[in-house]
Amino acid sequence: MSTPAPDSDIAKIDPNFASARVDDREVVWHNAALAPFSVEGLPLRTGPDAPFWRLPGPTGAPYVMQDTEGGLLRNTAGVCVRFRSDSRVVAIRTLLKDSRDMNHMPRAGSAGFDLYCGAWPNTRHVGTAQPNRDETELVHIFA
Repeated sequence: MSTPAPDSDIAKIDPNFASARVDDREVVWHNAALAPFSVEGLPLRTGPDAPFWRLPGPTGAPYVMQDTEGGLLRNTAGVCVRFRSDSRVVAIRTLLKDSRDMNHMPRAGSAGFDLYCGAWPNTRHVGTAQPNRDETELVHIFA
């Protein structure tokens, strides 16, 4: 791997481009809300800085709701982030509002992430990442 010239190191300009080490692998993080990623399943989302919530607040901005409604508002089940990559490894890093156990749903269904490869109808399931109980930060490598 070549090292860029010091004056062309984009990580010095924007630390979001800095590589990190996860499980002894070098990882470069990208914001899934920005191109070239495509976020699907959130038709009311107002822009790349808006949270990944299914519903907006009463004025289109996020707001605090009662627990039952807030849980549904912030639930991202069914959201899809599409992208193309030639990487042999894909990693995710996310902050979750919560990761509670429910008697009717596994944690993978309420706070999990699935990775699929390929184009329809030839997609294949690569793996599922799920947080531990009460864990709100999730970092996972699909290899």
